[in-house]
Amino acid sequence: MYQYFFGFKERPFKLVPDPDYLYLSASHKEALAHLRYAVKHGDGFVKITGEVGTGKTTLCRAFLETLDEDTEAAYIFNPRLDPIELIKAINDEFGIDSASYHLKTLIDALNAFLIEQKQRGKNSILLIDEAQNLPPDVLEQLRLLSNLETTREKLLQIILVGQPELGQLLATHALRQLAQRITLSCRLRPLNFRETQNYIQHRIQVASLHSGVVFDSGALRAIHRYAKGIPRRINIVCDRALLTAFGLDQKRITAAIAGKAVAEISGKTPARFGGWLKWAALAAALAVVGTAGFWMHRTDTTRIESSSEIFPSPSPAVASKVLEPDADAVSSANTEPLAAPAETRPTFDDSASLAAWISGIDFRASRYSALENILSLWDSNVKIRPYLDEIANDADFFQTAAGQHDLKVQALNWHIDKLAALNLPAVIELKLPTAIFPHYLSLEGFDDSGRLVCGGVGERILIAPEALAPFRTGYAYVFWKDFFAYQGTVSLNSGSSAIVSLKMNLKQIGFSDIDMTPFYDAKTRQAIVNIQKHNGIPVDGLVGPLTQMVLYNHTPSLSIPRLRPNLPVQDTDPRMEQKN
Repeated sequence: MYQYFFGFKERPFKLVPDPDYLYLSASHKEALAHLRYAVKHGDGFVKITGEVGTGKTTLCRAFLETLDEDTEAAYIFNPRLDPIELIKAINDEFGIDSASYHLKTLIDALNAFLIEQKQRGKNSILLIDEAQNLPPDVLEQLRLLSNLETTREKLLQIILVGQPELGQLLATHALRQLAQRITLSCRLRPLNFRETQNYIQHRIQVASLHSGVVFDSGALRAIHRYAKGIPRRINIVCDRALLTAFGLDQKRITAAIAGKAVAEISGKTPARFGGWLKWAALAAALAVVGTAGFWMHRTDTTRIESSSEIFPSPSPAVASKVLEPDADAVSSANTEPLAAPAETRPTFDDSASLAAWISGIDFRASRYSALENILSLWDSNVKIRPYLDEIANDADFFQTAAGQHDLKVQALNWHIDKLAALNLPAVIELKLPTAIFPHYLSLEGFDDSGRLVCGGVGERILIAPEALAPFRTGYAYVFWKDFFAYQGTVSLNSGSSAIVSLKMNLKQIGFSDIDMTPFYDAKTRQAIVNIQKHNGIPVDGLVGPLTQMVLYNHTPSLSIPRLRPNLPVQDTDPRMEQKN
């Protein structure tokens, strides 16, 4: 996804053993020298070991690509074979008869081939990767193969490549004869800091067309500290760091970006302060202001303690209406970037006229315009990168653009009442019966008559819900902001920073009896259950995306664009029960 942005011809940190990306550290150079020596002069076994992810397979493939026409090689990369299967696999690699299931017949064919190769002045090597998986009886069979020789030299050079467990296996008493035949041995070591830096730069140079990406020194230290010099781990964290930087529209990988990538990979949420006690100190101040602000705008000023009055309940006269949001937040955040007077807006009260209007819009233009309309409600300085149009998948398109504006996107199977209950602007997907691709509109509010206020390409329109119904695919993308950086679902197993952040949020909206400890206790879970019940979202006691949206939306201190809350609430859409 980020190749075009950074100027790569391909992702530089893919987890594939591509010889083009081989970086020769000091120990890799030593191992390669051992392999080359073995081909020309070796008369025993060669053993190359290294920890998982140190580049053994990449080294093997690079070595095989350097062999000249005077060397025939058999490469076995899946050694979980019995003795007969092993010989059959070796014969297959050399292109000789492997049909028989008689061990002697197979070995005779292999011996005849090796003698012929030697008479033609050619060398023959057998390279077995992941050799630590070889059973003892297969290793013994390999020892017997090493007996294939003339009176002057060996016919087959055998190279074993594997994890450190290979050395432990060969050190056993049962395999002492094979261990004694190992004449060359080398171990791949993790990269040091300087080698890590050079490794990253090498892969970027190989992948680059005109790359300007830079890893600063802090990022390199964070990556090396996490990866401990293991190339595979370096690849994983660098790939995630580039994706994170892409989402932030940055070409410089900083220590903060690298740290975030490490946290995401390791499943750890970085603490926003030094510890939860600092969170609690901050919470004490915020809770007083937040609680006062919340209750100031309520019509019922009774202190809420019971589950039935978590958020202001509608009176019987307005029971069919959506809850009223904070007026100050609406006036400051729910602006209209295309300010046409309401009376001049095109209005569609029937499906036929709406279909005609939609059919006149390019589907790609509708996607771009809907995105721009939604982002402008959150941020007046919207900057959508042209390369985003190259992202074919619509979900990736919206999520990438949202990330560049510090927003998140929740894909939902939508129904109008559910979007109204969430009270956040959303991109809604529509599809005409005759169209191949869907069209998109931005849902930005409701007028006094219950029509949807939507953003089209260059104009605002009003749509009656019944006119929209035939074209509704059920997909919507709700844009929201994770103000308190929950970074995933908050539950019993979450880190202390996320739990204390949640409790701060609960105090702001009126739950003054929450204990500011770093534990997801029973009182906290009950508060979440009550909130979920009262707001018509799935009840599970966990703080997932939908619950976070509700919490933020009822936090008066936050500036959030909200839908106008006067659309009648309809029946619950059962498909929403699976979303949280």
